[in-house]
Formats: sequence, structure tokens, C-alpha cells
Amino acid sequence: MLVVLILGMLVSAVTAGPRSARRDGPRDLSEEHHYGEDGEHEHNVQYDHEAFLGKEDSEKFDQLTREEAKRRLGLIVDKVDKDKDGSVSQKELEDWIRLVSKRHVMREAEERFEFHDRDKDGFILEDEFKETMLGKSYNPDEIYDKYRQLTFQQAEERYKRRFAVADKNSDGKLDLEEFADFLHPAETSHMVSIYIDERMEEMDRNKDGKITLEEYIKDAWVGGEGEKEPDWVKAEREHFGKHRDLNKDGTLDKEEVAHMIKPPGYDPAYAESMHLLREADEDKDKSLTKEEILNHQDLFVGSRATNYGNYMKHDEF
Repeated sequence: MLVVLILGMLVSAVTAGPRSARRDGPRDLSEEHHYGEDGEHEHNVQYDHEAFLGKEDSEKFDQLTREEAKRRLGLIVDKVDKDKDGSVSQKELEDWIRLVSKRHVMREAEERFEFHDRDKDGFILEDEFKETMLGKSYNPDEIYDKYRQLTFQQAEERYKRRFAVADKNSDGKLDLEEFADFLHPAETSHMVSIYIDERMEEMDRNKDGKITLEEYIKDAWVGGEGEKEPDWVKAEREHFGKHRDLNKDGTLDKEEVAHMIKPPGYDPAYAESMHLLREADEDKDKSLTKEEILNHQDLFVGSRATNYGNYMKHDEF
């Protein structure tokens, strides 16, 4: 059962699931939508909580009383204020958000690393990874990923390409940092191009080098016979014409897919730091005092006052 579970986790990381369950491009700062799926609904502060704390620690804060959450938020503010000048700048906020995001990625990599490091030498060899992902013997023409219609041979080729790029020092093995890059290629400058190639391969069903609207939709949602198309799929059809198809020729080329995955000039950590600053900067001096952050506690952290006693048994944040 453990093997099946971990195989499923890695398949989702390397081949990706429906767009309803994931976002194109770099891992977002939160699994939540900041303003709803179409970007127009009411502001969702749970996004900010996960961006500022990380998902795991955000969930821990949700178990605290309001008073205890506020106390611990104050301790975090002291960490964010690197230069100890009594205020948090936009850059300090941005650096903190990047640190939290990186910590999440590394935690995920650590959780998966041990399974693939069969000889426990601190590295994942290509053969080790091949064995844990595909097994020792398999039919190369058999379907490995039903959703993407990838055979075992195609999956092996994909893993080899990504493995080779993640192996920055070309020593034939991945350390923990390199494995994290392998899991999240869209976030890594030297790997984003191979991720774009993979997404093109996945969406381009007829292999003509272009992504049609129907290929784009089929990549996101495969409805059953007679199943009504959800509203979010209808919204994706509109996004295709308005925001994805930049040259308005009715299809997406590789450059447009790259733009979709990593929009030029957009940086989630910078955008979130500016959002938090804008919302909490009471005196508009372009920095946040601890008092301003604590006055906007609900923007930065949550607290639901449930299971408080059980949480206090754990180490503090």
C-alpha cells in the first residue's frame, strides 16, 4: 500500500493531474484561491495565512486561541524583521515568504527522498529511481499513466530527461536539493524549459506543435458521457481566447504555453508581500510595525480555538 501511495504522489508531480486539481507553472504559495477561481470573488485570507506561514503551520495556528495565535505571531514578526530596526519592510516580507515556500518544498522532498534512496547513501541514483517508479520489469508499451496516455517507455524517457537536468553537477545522482528541483521544475530557472516541453507534450494530443482549444480543455477536464460542463471549464474556455492565445490565431504555441506557465514579470512572493503591505500599512510609510501586523492578525494568521490542549503538547512554532 505504501508503494502504491508514493507512486501516485510522484506520478502527480511528474505528469500532473487535471487543472481543477492543480495550477500550471510554479507551485503557488497556497492551495487556496486568493480571490476565487475566476479572480473576482471575495478575498480569501486563508491564502495569505498559508503564504505567510506555510500550509502545515497555518493549520497548527488554526487550532490556537486568538490570544495565543497573536502571541506567536509576534514572535514570528521578530524573525521577519531581520535588521531589527523595529519595522518590517516589503523586502523582508518577500524574503520571509520565499523562505516559507522553500521550506515547504524541502519538507516534501525529504518525505519522498527516503523511499527512492534504496541504499540509504544520501543520493538517488537513476537506476534507483527507475526501479521505485517503474519496477524492475515491465512492458514498455503498456499504459503507465492513463490520464496522459503515457506508456512505460514514454514515462521512462520523461524521467530520464528531467533527472539529467536536475543533476546539476552531472554525477549521475540526485542529492536532496537536486531532488527538490526534480519535483518542482517550474520553480527552478535551469529546469523550467523542460517543464514547458512536458506540458506541451501533455496537451498536444495530435502532436502538431500547437494546442487547440479542445486540447486545452481536455487537458483540464474529461467529462463522462452526458455530463454537464462545469462553470469553471466554461471560464477556462474564455481564458483561452482572452488571456492564453496571445496572437489570436486560435491555438497556443510553445511561447504562449511558456507565458501561461511563467508569466513574464510575475513573482508570487513579491506580489503577496505587496498585498500584505498594502492591507496592513496603516500610516502608509511603506513598512509595517509589529503593532500594525498584530492589528491585522486575521490577515496574517488564523485561529479557531479548537483542540487547543492537544496542540500545546507540540513544540512551538
